[in-house]
Amino acid sequence: MKLNRETYKRGAITSSTLSVISKLLAFVMQMLVSFYYGANVGTDLFFYLYGIAILLGGMVQSINSSILVPQAMYLRNQQSIQSEMKFHNTFLVLFSAISLIVLFVLFLLVESGVGNCWFINVEEEIIQQHIVTYRLFYLLAFLLIVNLYLSEILVSYRFFTLGLMC
Repeated sequence: MKLNRETYKRGAITSSTLSVISKLLAFVMQMLVSFYYGANVGTDLFFYLYGIAILLGGMVQSINSSILVPQAMYLRNQQSIQSEMKFHNTFLVLFSAISLIVLFVLFLLVESGVGNCWFINVEEEIIQQHIVTYRLFYLLAFLLIVNLYLSEILVSYRFFTLGLMC
């Protein structure tokens, strides 16, 4: 397969532009959080939970990019695309199920008050004041894990910019 110079140049420009837009949106998000919450415990809680979601997503991305995608590419080249898709789908279901179970257990622990001593060392009334932020964390964490998993698969097919648009 020969790489067309114009296609490569257009892809690089598109990828770079989308990356800059992504960074700008992240900056706007930081500014909106600061504006909405101000400098208080709610902001700290948001960034704590956001950091945990990023950590969980990063762990899945690391496993995916270093182990699963190379194995899937091997299956694509040595067997068939169908065996590769079966492999990817199996791990997508597995990661989704494990993520949902872990997040549900964390939810139950914090809702019951047991998780406050080790998962999130915050007083109960602060959690109740920011319960929407706390509950949206679970959705963010799950969607981030799935997004990062699928983005790595897209990169293995040389769709570099599609993951940035999601």
